[in-house]
Amino acid sequence: MRSSTTGTLPLPPDPEIVAGLGSGDSGMLERLMRTFQQPLTRYAESILDGAGDGCDVVQEVFIRLWTRRSLLDTKGSIRSLLYTMTRHLAVDERRRRRRMERRAAMYDPPTSAESPFDGTVEGELMERAATAVARLPARRQEVFRLVREGNLSYEEVASVMGISSQTVANHMSLALASLREALAPALGWEPSQRPSGRKRRSTGLRPGSLLQRLPIGDW
Repeated sequence: MRSSTTGTLPLPPDPEIVAGLGSGDSGMLERLMRTFQQPLTRYAESILDGAGDGCDVVQEVFIRLWTRRSLLDTKGSIRSLLYTMTRHLAVDERRRRRRMERRAAMYDPPTSAESPFDGTVEGELMERAATAVARLPARRQEVFRLVREGNLSYEEVASVMGISSQTVANHMSLALASLREALAPALGWEPSQRPSGRKRRSTGLRPGSLLQRLPIGDW
């Protein structure tokens, strides 16, 4: 299994992880936490959308993983299991918080923080990309975040969300198309055309330098 955190030793194969957890190896749990804590927290927060703390959700995920370690399937994917647990707990927490808000008849509108890139070409592109992702339909956005931020394969995303791999691929294609369309005006490209082979106006950026940092994958 790949490591998601720089400086963390690669994890052993899933059967070894399950065996280690099942034998009560707390060190194996700590390795899982070091590897997955940050990406799982980002994923949880994208689902919560301000209705809770992603860190609390992920902490509960690892608590449940540890307390139910004897029930783990040795043939299953730990990565998929962790993201599935995070998704279920985050959705439950979001619903609980929303019910509390409705009962209290209170709503706090989100505040927009000023970007350190405001007023620059790079800032405009980053903001356009973030806005485009936020405007994707909920399930398409979730697929996109799982693939790009969670580094899950299409098969793993399909397992987490209970959909087919082809549906995942379709969501990703549509998400990337939306992002290209959103970024095209700032880059001087025709929205309906792929950038390769097209002339674009100068933005003052080295080719490929910023695009590799944006969540658009292979153009």
